[in-house]
Amino acid sequence: MATMIIRWNDEIKPGQLSAEFFCAGNNHYYVGTVVIDGKDYANVYCDGELRIRNGDATATYSGELRDLGILTDKDLARPESDDYEVINNPWFDFYACADGEHLDMVCHTIPEVLAYATELSVLLEPCATI
Repeated sequence: MATMIIRWNDEIKPGQLSAEFFCAGNNHYYVGTVVIDGKDYANVYCDGELRIRNGDATATYSGELRDLGILTDKDLARPESDDYEVINNPWFDFYACADGEHLDMVCHTIPEVLAYATELSVLLEPCATI
């Protein structure tokens, strides 16, 4: 059986497993690399735009969520209201490390990333080593 790990770029914090906590703004932010049996297969990125409004304040990257009182996935999941609105949400996506091909394996949480990552060894060839 293959051994799969993800070499994370940032610390994974309990209760902060949604893509919103990995968003560096409206861009393509490197989150980690899927490694299977010691070989790199795919890179994981947080794609898309984050925009959440809470009252008069708006968060556009993960570092601003705390200012809105959003500290956990549970805080993100609260129902929308006149005071709280999720306008745009980011997602995780995979790109083959061998050629950068967009794999279009969209997911929204770290557990989903882990589930998708286990499928990569049958879908891709590992990156060439130098």
